[in-house]
Amino acid sequence: MLSRFGLSALTRQQKLTLLIFALLNVFILGALFVLVLADTTPVVELPTTPDNSLDCAEKAAVALRQRSVAASVSVIDHQTLEVHVTGPDAAAAWEVFSMTVRLAQADCGPYPLIHIDVPDPEGHPGTRLMMELTWPQIEGWAAGRFDDGQLSQMMRRSTYQVAPIPTPAAGQ
Repeated sequence: MLSRFGLSALTRQQKLTLLIFALLNVFILGALFVLVLADTTPVVELPTTPDNSLDCAEKAAVALRQRSVAASVSVIDHQTLEVHVTGPDAAAAWEVFSMTVRLAQADCGPYPLIHIDVPDPEGHPGTRLMMELTWPQIEGWAAGRFDDGQLSQMMRRSTYQVAPIPTPAAGQ
């Protein structure tokens, strides 16, 4: 007696379809196996240009000093330009924006992020303002695509308190 559910009960077209699906499953499982076991470690590209971060930070500090802005400048991982304005004028941030554009023209940057730390514009003692801009924002401002007010609205801002420097008590 023939089995109703065996291969012999299938028509030739059904057997061919079954064979195609079996081969397709083997192919998909093989491809998944190769993907899982393949080495997916990304290739790390080493910079082809020498690290000029220190030179660029020095150029920025000199450019600010020439504009009578007391500030310290550092470049972090070729990605962020950090400027800490030590002078009392928060409006010095606009000089920093201009200096950033001049730096890019001197093969320093452009840096994707620019952090500027200035004294509180409202003059609250012990308070500082941290501004964060991106290169496209500063580049657009320099090109005249938007004015000072628009740039000011685009930047991320946060204020923070500076702890007072402890001084020794008199008579100790």
